[in-house]
Amino acid sequence: MTDQPSQARPSRADVLWLSAALCVGAVLIFWRLADKSLFPDEAFYYRESIASLPRLINITVYGNFHPPLFYLIFHYIDSVLHLPAPDYRYFTAPFGLLTILATWALAFRWFGSVCAAIAGLVVATQPLLVAMDRLFWMYPIVIALAMVSWWLLLEAQDATGWRRRWLWLGYGTIVVALPYTLYLGSFVVAAQGLYAVVRRDGAWPALAWGIAAALALIPWSWAIRIQLPHGAFPGAAFGVQGLATAVLLMTPPESWTSPTFDSILAALVVIVAATACWLGRR
Repeated sequence: MTDQPSQARPSRADVLWLSAALCVGAVLIFWRLADKSLFPDEAFYYRESIASLPRLINITVYGNFHPPLFYLIFHYIDSVLHLPAPDYRYFTAPFGLLTILATWALAFRWFGSVCAAIAGLVVATQPLLVAMDRLFWMYPIVIALAMVSWWLLLEAQDATGWRRRWLWLGYGTIVVALPYTLYLGSFVVAAQGLYAVVRRDGAWPALAWGIAAALALIPWSWAIRIQLPHGAFPGAAFGVQGLATAVLLMTPPESWTSPTFDSILAALVVIVAATACWLGRR
């Protein structure tokens, strides 16, 4: 791989491979999408979304550990459409196709046609991604927006004129929305800010938008202080030491969880990040 991305335009074959990946993904994601009733997590999110606004905020702050944007958007959508609950999956499922498209675009930009075709088909058929895309929740939205934000960042840093301005505006809109959709989106924003610090040339607006995203969370910080210590489960503690374990491993075996393991994993994360920054400046 070279330091500079490929500037080649997609060929007809590239477009055909992308179309194939999107078609496969569409079949797997949308096939009998609304046939089954909501599973427990979906039902919780749906119930919260259709509640009155005061009740919605109360549930979000005291009975949930996610930010409010997803629920607010679907609150207003439901107030207009009043669809059967399973049909709301049709609003979140298309983001699975956006993930395929953004992944293909990133792979094509950096690695070329073959890798782009493989990446698109892998994302289209990856069982966990397909399963998540078929449910009414915020995860397929955040995954898609994260991938699109990386593509916008890379395109914007090389663009000029009005195209550069519009790309950065689109990037900034997504970056501000990510943490308000899922708190884990903050790690995407932080990674992109670190990328901007390392690359600097042309990428500095990513750092500025990351700061803007952090500032935008300040009005909601009172709720975050209530949510995080409990994680919707009274008595559960929140600690910075185990953050890397929780984010990277999700639910590790009980025998692994210990302060020593958490510290080792956190140190490895720091080492990998520092090494990546060093390589990025070479």
